[in-house]
Amino acid sequence: MTSSVLLKRYQIISLPSEAPFSGSGCPPCSLKWRSRVLWVRATDGGNRLSLPALENERWLIDCLSRSKVREVCLDPALGAEAIEFWANACGRAGKTPILRLSGRTAPIGREFLSWRVKRLLDRAIAAFLLLLSGPIFLALAYKARTDSSGPLFSRQWRVGENGRLFQLLEFRPARVDADSPSPPGTGDRRRYGLDELPRLVNVLRGEISFVGTRPGTIPEALRPGSPARKHGKALPGITGLWRLTERAEPRDPGTIERRDLEYLRAWTLWKDLAILLGTIPAVLSGTGDD
Repeated sequence: MTSSVLLKRYQIISLPSEAPFSGSGCPPCSLKWRSRVLWVRATDGGNRLSLPALENERWLIDCLSRSKVREVCLDPALGAEAIEFWANACGRAGKTPILRLSGRTAPIGREFLSWRVKRLLDRAIAAFLLLLSGPIFLALAYKARTDSSGPLFSRQWRVGENGRLFQLLEFRPARVDADSPSPPGTGDRRRYGLDELPRLVNVLRGEISFVGTRPGTIPEALRPGSPARKHGKALPGITGLWRLTERAEPRDPGTIERRDLEYLRAWTLWKDLAILLGTIPAVLSGTGDD
């Protein structure tokens, strides 16, 4: 049974009559449900069934929440807007959105044991740092909340290992008027990377590593020839060779691609340690950049 039937059935059962109809939604697509994976592929629109659930995020969330689907595989041909539409719905429904990308998935010639050690160390160190920085974390959260109203965290969809989409976290920047000075401490918070403390949660979840390739955005991953497209299935990191060299060289796709490829070709645990040690002085001196 295809998921188009599944979604249509749930739509009949639980469409909220008060929910607004967006009229935009997704471009023409075909849906196939197999082994608890929903495959969403772009089509030319011929013989397309009208599924209101695909036009309204609230309805789609309801359909996905009721289904037994665990993962939703998204065709890059859908486009960035439609992919983000599906990703938002998946995130709220507790499903894993995956962008179907080709490219390198792991460092060349990595040893299984060394890689497992890296992943275990990521989680252990992230948990330790979250406990250690708990008071700072709470103080920054309180300040972000009092500076302005709105969500505590800024969330942006990024492409993770094997194309899994995740929301990269950081403290939401303070909103200030053009005629008003920035709240005290805002510059220091960004200069020393304190806004990025929530990314330790991403590491703890296994979505990123401390060291890896640059985490690409959805539009970057869809751009032909971009580093995020070529290495979009590799494990991204908070830092990496791309971050160490960007202060000395212009930040352009060619430079990022060379640094990511260099990292993937020569990966070792010791190389990760060297990159981490090289990042610390930049953070402490306030010269690091995202």
